[in-house]
Amino acid sequence: MRFDGIAMQAKTGSQELSRPRRGLPVSRAAHERLALGKDFFAEGGGVILTNPAAARQLTARLREDRGPRDEATPGRLFALGLVHELLIALLDRYRGQLEGAPTSRALTRSALSWIEDRLGRDRLNATLASFVLLYPPLSILRG
Repeated sequence: MRFDGIAMQAKTGSQELSRPRRGLPVSRAAHERLALGKDFFAEGGGVILTNPAAARQLTARLREDRGPRDEATPGRLFALGLVHELLIALLDRYRGQLEGAPTSRALTRSALSWIEDRLGRDRLNATLASFVLLYPPLSILRG
């Protein structure tokens, strides 16, 4: 694994990541309040913290927003981003080693079906809609 410029590059199985696929979820309010550019975010709308420069910029914006006594530091944010991406890579690799392992899409469908059986379709749809409103992907934020 190496860290280069804006993106973390990692090999997980045969798949090479030139940019983290996922980032930590960020609320719509934080997107707007912190006015972060597109380079901070993965396609799914989460913030990417595997770039030291981005971690420094985000720390500065958080301190402007929250005040200088905020405990966020570039090192902590960078470490959080690394741990997040490493855990995703480990889970992907583990799932790939399981015989007959379901795909991420199949796991998502199975989880949604399980939740729907317990909550009902209307409550599940309302919950998903609320989540997308609070934590929208970039495609929704950008219109």
